[in-house]
Formats: sequence, C-alpha cells, structure tokens
Amino acid sequence: MLNKFLLSLFIVAISFLSINAQEENPDVEKLRFELFSTYGYCKSQDWTFQRIADGFPELKLEIIQAKAEFDITFGQSCTNVQNIISKILGSKLAEYDKTLKDRLADAIDYSKLNFQSSQSFINKVRERAKGNIESPFKESLLAFNPTFAENPGAEFSRGFTKKYRTNNHPKAKGLDFEISVPISWKAREGNRPNVIQFFKEKNGYGNTYMLLMVLEIPTLNGIKPTQKEIDSIFTSRGLKEFIPENGTFIEGKPIVLEGQKGAMLTYDMVEQRLELKLRLRFLSYIVYYKSRLIMIQFATSGKEEDTESIVKEFVKNRPLFQLVANSFILMDKYK
Repeated sequence: MLNKFLLSLFIVAISFLSINAQEENPDVEKLRFELFSTYGYCKSQDWTFQRIADGFPELKLEIIQAKAEFDITFGQSCTNVQNIISKILGSKLAEYDKTLKDRLADAIDYSKLNFQSSQSFINKVRERAKGNIESPFKESLLAFNPTFAENPGAEFSRGFTKKYRTNNHPKAKGLDFEISVPISWKAREGNRPNVIQFFKEKNGYGNTYMLLMVLEIPTLNGIKPTQKEIDSIFTSRGLKEFIPENGTFIEGKPIVLEGQKGAMLTYDMVEQRLELKLRLRFLSYIVYYKSRLIMIQFATSGKEEDTESIVKEFVKNRPLFQLVANSFILMDKYK
C-alpha cells in the first residue's frame, strides 16, 4: 500500500511539472518589456551620474566609488542586458537611447539637482550595490547576471535569497517549515492538490523548477506504517519501486534532513501532452515527519531530443539544489 502511495506521489509531481513546463512558456512580449525596463534602469543610473559629475566635479570620486561598488554585483547584469538590447535594436539603438534620455530628462527635473540631492543619489546607489533594489529590477538584474547564470549556486551563496514558510498554509497539512530560494526564482501558489508552492528560475523564464508538496501517509484500517516499513522504502532498492514505468531510475539513497529520515532520488521521465513530448530530469528530496511526506522537488525540462543540454543544465544547477534543500528548517521542532 505504501509503495503504491509513493508511486502516486511521484506521478502527481511529474504531472504538475510537465504541465507547467508546457503551459508556462515565456511570454515573449513580457520578457521584452522586462529587458527594456531593466535597460532603462541601468542607463538612467549612468546618465544621472554623468549629470552629477558635470554639475558637481567635486563629487566625481564619490561617483566612481559608488559605481564600482554597484558594478561588483550588478555591473555584469547591466552589460548583459545592454548587449541583448543592442542585438534587438541594431542600428536603431542610438535613436532609442536618445528617446529614452529625453524621457528621463522630462521625468527628472535636473535643474533642481543640487549638491545635497546629488549626494543622496550617490548614497542610494551604494545601497543598491548591497542588494537594496526595488522590485522588479532586483529580480531582473539577478536573473540576467551571467555569473549567476553560469553558476546558479553563486546567487544563493552570495546571500541573494528569500525565505518561504508554510505556516498556516492549508496544503501544508498542519506542518510549519521554511526554506530559502534564490531571489531570482519567481514564486507562485501551486495550482494542483497538495502542491503548496511553485518556483521557476530566471524570474519565471527558465527551464528549471522547484515545487513543495506535503502528503499524508494513509493508514490501513487505522494502522500507521511502522518505522521499519518507512526505513525500508528509503533505500536505493526501495526507491526504484516508486519510479513510474516510463521513468528511468538514476540514483536513490537515504538521507537525514533536519534530523528526520528521508531520501534523495534522481530520475528521468518523458512526458507527452497533446503533440508535444518533454524530457524532464528530477531530483527529489523526501522527508518523513509526523506521518507526512514532505517533498522538495526540482526538475529541468526541455524537448525530448535535447537530452544532452537538459543534463548539462541539471548538473549546473545541482549544487544550488543542495543549497536550497539544506536551508530546509522544520519550524515545528522549535516551537
């Protein structure tokens, strides 16, 4: 009974992620809007610095310092966005910049720019350098950072994270736990039973996802599974039984997370929805607690034939998956 239940758990997760992989294809116009907005954010900061330097030469050193601080973390992001916009606009870039600059001048009355307000702006940029940037620009700058794109775990390690807590969430089945995820991963409520929250990389435009699930383990005639039965399923041999027939087992082993027994499972699936076939590679962290299974499920998806690129992307993200899983805290245990 328990084996069949866990098999159904994976089928639910697979179904949810495969559907989202197809339904949540990036909106091209929305992505373009985000790109151009972020471009304007970066350019307006540079142009404002130039105005201050022209009007108050004595502040040039402070400007250089503030810009250097900002560039350490976000300079690559701005450069990357500018390169993308340059490719999109081509020969029309100069004309677009002029229009953007004119609109900025209309929005900001530079004639009222004085020494005090100039220093205030410089200090504001220094705060931005620490990550104190308003949304959605913060998420966009992190998502377009080429260093973080190449090494997703670096964003997490640098402290650009946000916490998600399940306290009082109806799908959490009474459990209260917390987990940290990269700021650039866009979150939304799960739209399937038992799926609490869904996260997607690159501010919602990537092919790697995470979901949080909680399921109650059913009883047989009111009798709960014994600890021995639970332990037996969290083995490499036991975990193989939970992979659906069209899945390929890659790795499975027992783990301990937050002092609770569980398992880590990696497997591949090919899912078809209408005429589209998707290949997904999954990494699941499963924790047993209070007769419930908590699942932290990661997946990278792509077209069925793109196996090599999917595996490459998955491997690149795996250190991040481990960092996120290790941030898991069972708040129930500390109440």
